Amino acid sequence: KIFLPFLLVVFPFIVYWITKPPSILWIDSGAMIAASYTLGIPNPPGFPFYMMVSHLFAILPFANVLTRLELFTIVFSATALYLVYRIIVLLIEQDFSFHKGTKSDESFNIQPQPRKNLKYFAAFFGAISLAFSYQYWSQSQNTEAFIFTYFFLCLFIYIILLIQAKKTSFLLQNNQKTNGFSQYLFKGLLILAFLYGLAAGANPTIAALIPGVLFVMYLNRRMLSLKQAVILGTVFLVTLSMVYSYLPIRASAWPFVNWGNPQTWPLFIGHLRGEGLNIYEPESGSINGFTGSPIIFFQSVSHFFYLLLIQFTPILLPFLFAGAYFIYRKNKYLFWFLFSVILVDVFYAGLYYSGNQESWFILAWIICAIFIGIGFYYAALKLSLKANYIKILTLLCFLPLLVWFVPLNRSQHYYSEDYAKNLYSSLSKNAILIGTGDFANSLGFYLHEADKLREDVTPITANTFYVNKWYRDSLRHASTIVVSPKLEDIIQYKAFDEYNRAMNSFIADNIDKRPIYVTHLTLRASALAATSAGQLVLDSRFKFIPHGLSLQVVSSSSNVKPDPKAFDFAFKTPNPQKAPFYLERNYNSGYKNLANDYAYSYEALGDWYFNSGDYDKARVYYKKADSWAPNNPEILSRFGQYYGIKKELDVARQYFQKALDLSPDNFSIRFNLAVTLANMGRIDEALTQYKIIQQY
Repeated sequence: KIFLPFLLVVFPFIVYWITKPPSILWIDSGAMIAASYTLGIPNPPGFPFYMMVSHLFAILPFANVLTRLELFTIVFSATALYLVYRIIVLLIEQDFSFHKGTKSDESFNIQPQPRKNLKYFAAFFGAISLAFSYQYWSQSQNTEAFIFTYFFLCLFIYIILLIQAKKTSFLLQNNQKTNGFSQYLFKGLLILAFLYGLAAGANPTIAALIPGVLFVMYLNRRMLSLKQAVILGTVFLVTLSMVYSYLPIRASAWPFVNWGNPQTWPLFIGHLRGEGLNIYEPESGSINGFTGSPIIFFQSVSHFFYLLLIQFTPILLPFLFAGAYFIYRKNKYLFWFLFSVILVDVFYAGLYYSGNQESWFILAWIICAIFIGIGFYYAALKLSLKANYIKILTLLCFLPLLVWFVPLNRSQHYYSEDYAKNLYSSLSKNAILIGTGDFANSLGFYLHEADKLREDVTPITANTFYVNKWYRDSLRHASTIVVSPKLEDIIQYKAFDEYNRAMNSFIADNIDKRPIYVTHLTLRASALAATSAGQLVLDSRFKFIPHGLSLQVVSSSSNVKPDPKAFDFAFKTPNPQKAPFYLERNYNSGYKNLANDYAYSYEALGDWYFNSGDYDKARVYYKKADSWAPNNPEILSRFGQYYGIKKELDVARQYFQKALDLSPDNFSIRFNLAVTLANMGRIDEALTQYKIIQQY
């Protein structure tokens, strides 16, 4: 009764702490840290309640900001586990009047057992299964709002079950009459309405419990007056409004992290709606937000079942299904109250595709863990297991720990820190760094506002800079760089070439005042979905000089040469070229982009030497690039060019062919293959390639 809950809280806390990463994770974690620390506004919906509460941890006087917010997540993770434990105990201890009327014939009663301690082992079993399931553990190491939000989900479920347990008590004590219960119900729901208004400012996924809350109110509708229902709705809306007033208040202070700049009503509504984030361009792989696509929905649901299969390990799944079946048989209303969370969660995640989709599913894993605990209890009763066998069987809940410990031991994952130091350390003082994509945006905010590695460097996210006027307005107020009003005349969203005209104009306004650098991904990832028009191309006034993990922008007449020392990268991560294991799809793409940046940096220096006529030195750097991205068609093509210059035409052909197989729509690679074939005298094959080129 005391030892198991103590172990439940302390042991996962220790495991999370020793396996947490020493540098930020992917997607939005860096931006969330920066916003928490400075009370800024991250990506929609701004997470205002999370910002305010996490800020209290972010300013604690120990360690660095990352460690403080990792502690914040772990504290709420351990507390949520304890709530799951209490929920399972409560389900086993109580009869629940969880039905339409006042009769208790549908009560949830699983207590005809003499072994009173069994319920504690069952609750421990379910909670530990959740603690070391992959996604719950993964997010318990992170600095985003998910675990904080799901703590509230567990709290709300526990409150609702306490209310229903109290109802049962009244029914039994008052001969099936609910005298005196109405006031208790109203007070309980009043607390719930207030807390729900707060939690809605943590993460919108908490909405998965709304059908369950409404269902409970429907079941108790005879004990709630219309006046009380109006009061409950008012408390929720007033609390929600107060929480979200954070957005315009903080935006008016022009923080550096100020997504959407929601100072005015249109910008506020646009921020809540996530304007600019809904993208459905499957041909380019740009998919985010509400898609309305049955294909994406089916893929999302399939992904959920795949994760379900491995999340708790297949060995624990029988307990899950047994628990769900047992609750359904004993009390259908209670089952549907719990199961509705899974249904809404999967439906919502399927309709609204997110890079954090796997983390959204944690809502479902919490309910599954409750089912697992009940299933363990049911199995032990049915098998009439003795106490010693129950203790042995309980050890099965540690299977996820054994399976996921190695993949989730991120204590040596310095990927972000290594990348940040290798990227920033060689930049000139007061530089402007232009990047693109989620990771560049998140890392830039983190380094500028929280880590303060290089406060003098101003990070710019190119795609956000072009697409959103509020971002340009924020930079005008929160930085000293020049963001000229003439950009608004250029950016009319009417022609594809606007992006490059705007970016070149921005560079021209600042290049004489501050050094300007551009990340390699900015030259490859389009700021305009499903087009190549948003890839940064300099006009005749400027040129790129390879500079480590970036490219320096200089005037076209400049004689600046690359500094080889900028390419002497240092790593704290053991074997940084080995991709870490992630079940999160966007985490994998985050690492891939990072590895490609190292590859492209070496490739760029190789190109410099190649164009200077030092072909052998170019090959040295092409080999280094290949070690980071072994099957990158762009780099394979460089080897083809090298061997072509060396007149080793058959080797060149092989490299071009391999590159083309990996990127069949690449015009440049196909053209080089055709030229090589022609030089080899294989005219018919060359003509075939030229005919294909004609179709572009």
